[in-house]
Amino acid sequence: MGFRAEVENFQPFYVFHPSPKKLADLRIGASVLEETLDKMEKAREQAKLSRVDPKAAAREVAVKVCIAFLRRGFSSHRQG
Repeated sequence: MGFRAEVENFQPFYVFHPSPKKLADLRIGASVLEETLDKMEKAREQAKLSRVDPKAAAREVAVKVCIAFLRRGFSSHRQG
């Protein structure tokens, strides 16, 4: 991925030598990791809510769906 081992004063360390392709690959990997972490956090929050109060969790999901629907509806009206 662009890292090279170099030795200075008998101490080994890795140095990154960037190239456009390597940077693009690293950005893609970072975005995949970020998206996966977001999904895991949402799933963890949902599991925590459903353990506390299943009815409250169901209500929260319903509210989030309504908000998402309204936002999508309003944004489509603005565009067209």
